[in-house]
Amino acid sequence: MRSLIRPRPAEPGATIGVFAPASPVQDPEKIAQGKRNLESLGFRVVLAPHAQDQGLQEREYLAAEDRVRAEDFHRLLEDPEVGVLMAIRGGYGCMRMLPYIDFERVRKAGKPIFGYSDLTALHMAVHDRAGLLSFHGPMLASTFVHPHPEDVEIFLKALAQEPYTLQADPLWVWNHPSGTVAGPLYGGNLSLLAAVEGSPYGRVPEGALLFLEDVNEELYRIDRLLTSLLLRGVFRRVAAVILGDFGVDPQVQRSIVEDRIVLTGVPVVGVFPFGHRGRMATLPVGGWGELDPRTGRLHVRYGR
Repeated sequence: MRSLIRPRPAEPGATIGVFAPASPVQDPEKIAQGKRNLESLGFRVVLAPHAQDQGLQEREYLAAEDRVRAEDFHRLLEDPEVGVLMAIRGGYGCMRMLPYIDFERVRKAGKPIFGYSDLTALHMAVHDRAGLLSFHGPMLASTFVHPHPEDVEIFLKALAQEPYTLQADPLWVWNHPSGTVAGPLYGGNLSLLAAVEGSPYGRVPEGALLFLEDVNEELYRIDRLLTSLLLRGVFRRVAAVILGDFGVDPQVQRSIVEDRIVLTGVPVVGVFPFGHRGRMATLPVGGWGELDPRTGRLHVRYGR
């Protein structure tokens, strides 16, 4: 696996540029509240020109046209005042935007990019096409509307590129290895990862610690998504699978995981506090993780 560029560290006082790469935010108060909460931490927040658009008339699930959303992204990359990029929300649309992104501009800008859910597609492309580490992490109009104090603490550590530890709770372990498992962190939302995997915009690397979460998916769809990754050999080439919450009954999630992932023999550990439900702890896509299945602790840093 090639060495990734690490984005420039940032800290409170930096300017966060907010863009809408996918769906629109229908409630303006969520934008206002998220902005206030980020500003209370000492950040300056600027919104890209189309970040508050209410969606296309014929495709209301998209904040703006694909090229327009990509150009907002480019504008923030090249704005010398902006030190950090953060998505306003997910939804759907990042995949559509990928052909319009200039990944050389992403690489040269070297700015940290934050978001989760649909942003998984963008993180995969930034990793594979630009060779830049990015952050599966909070968004302005979701996480920062009512931020969890521990998630804020981890967000600030991730910005500064300080190491930190996540704790699984409850602790689920299958195919228990003899010691710790280490590797590059890669992953995000199961639906988006399965959709992009194997395309010119993303491929799960050999030896990765693959982290997965999802929400609002029917059980058969979770089964189908995991089966798709299984058939493509993804679980046989990773060092471990790190589970978040799939938004279903825990026993049902365990059953599907056992049937689709555990059978491959790969170590599987969960349930970690990242994703749509409850906590939204940051994980660097392309960072380095050391997983201790005995304690359910994941140590995160930015180089081996």
